[in-house]
Amino acid sequence: PLYGLPVGTPSVGIDEWFSLIHPDDRETVRRVDQQYMRIGNDYETEFRVVLPSGAIRWLEGKGRVVERAADGEISAIVGVTMDITGRKRLEEERMRLVQLDAERAKASEAQKQITDTLERMTAAFFAIDWNWKFTFLNRRALSMVGRTGDELIGQVVWEVFPELIGSEIE
Repeated sequence: PLYGLPVGTPSVGIDEWFSLIHPDDRETVRRVDQQYMRIGNDYETEFRVVLPSGAIRWLEGKGRVVERAADGEISAIVGVTMDITGRKRLEEERMRLVQLDAERAKASEAQKQITDTLERMTAAFFAIDWNWKFTFLNRRALSMVGRTGDELIGQVVWEVFPELIGSEIE
């Protein structure tokens, strides 16, 4: 069932088993399997399988050699396969959030640099959005109009300064 096969499906051969593994993970799993069979150390790997529905499921396989033949060849192993899809989704979401936080930090730093540059200007500067609302005024602009940023940011230019309606600025 972990591989999307019906309950009671007889054992599958190695080739059929590999065909169930996500194409991007097959070579990695094949290398881990070969190393395990050659060295016989503890086996642990994570991989995806493609279910018949096309959905992707993450699995974790763990195994250990429990018996060797007289010639040293592995004769018995014990192992378990677990569905770790939920954990992988949480890890992916956490990674996405970490990346988003990093992008926000970059954007915030860029915004700070722009603001610092505009504040160092000796000329008055203001920015408005498409709705004619103030989004930024540097200290020089605030000084010229005798208002604070809290009074102006988010306010519509024409409502704050109705005397500008019909002027060259409009």
